[in-house]
Amino acid sequence: MTEHEAGSLKSLPSSVRRSAELLVSRYVEEEGSLSPPINVLSLAKIAGARVVDGDHDLAGLTLQSASGHVISLGRKSRIAQTRLTRRARFTLAHEIGHVIVDSARSPEDDLSFATGQTVETICNKLAENLLMPDSVMNELFVLKLHDEVTIENIFELARVFDVSVEAVARRLSSLDLLKGARILGWRYARPRQKKWGELTCAWIVGDAWDHQNARLLNSGRESCALRAFRTATMQVGTESVSIDHQIVTSRAVAAPHGRFWVVEVLTPSAIPAQRDQSSPEDEPATE
Repeated sequence: MTEHEAGSLKSLPSSVRRSAELLVSRYVEEEGSLSPPINVLSLAKIAGARVVDGDHDLAGLTLQSASGHVISLGRKSRIAQTRLTRRARFTLAHEIGHVIVDSARSPEDDLSFATGQTVETICNKLAENLLMPDSVMNELFVLKLHDEVTIENIFELARVFDVSVEAVARRLSSLDLLKGARILGWRYARPRQKKWGELTCAWIVGDAWDHQNARLLNSGRESCALRAFRTATMQVGTESVSIDHQIVTSRAVAAPHGRFWVVEVLTPSAIPAQRDQSSPEDEPATE
């Protein structure tokens, strides 16, 4: 299996893949095309699921009754009186994934014995594929955006597909389109014991990196991400980051994203990685 296939429906169990392909085919018949953004409520209806607003704090959950599947969206993902947020759209697509898995359970795939974590992973892959079909992503990113991993292109893809920046980053990674770049989401937080807050890494995505811990090593004026947050403007420079205890120094572009977020793209550079010998107490202050 190629890297590109790993990000497509071909990477899924055969019975799940067939059910997903049938759903997508029926969606095209109903909606006319896969032009983004995907109408995820229509997708749920075609899948045979009823979507309701639930009185709970979960992002979403799928229930099965005698009359079929019911997808209950939590308080932060409600559909009543407003359009679905980008994260709510992904939540709903993920829950549609559960509908697909439930309807596709087959002895040949051993899905009956799949762990909860395995099923969640499958549903996340289904959500990516449903909201950002690989054919459409390739057409937009490769042909129209010239295959360039830039802040502007990532924001544009998030707008076109109506998904979060993190979802776009993970989709580019699963389709092997990052070309060695890393994309990080930094969130501003102010600890109770400190006068000034700091940026902490909420997520990081790379070609072969799923779950990583990262922290800024640059302080104040030297950090691209911090400058972007403080000035509310895009910043270009060099960033030093500790990723899983390896110091990585790379070319960087960072841009503010909302009030408390910064998105940063680290591109490969010739500066070698070093071992991070510092302890949490030695971490440079961020003012």
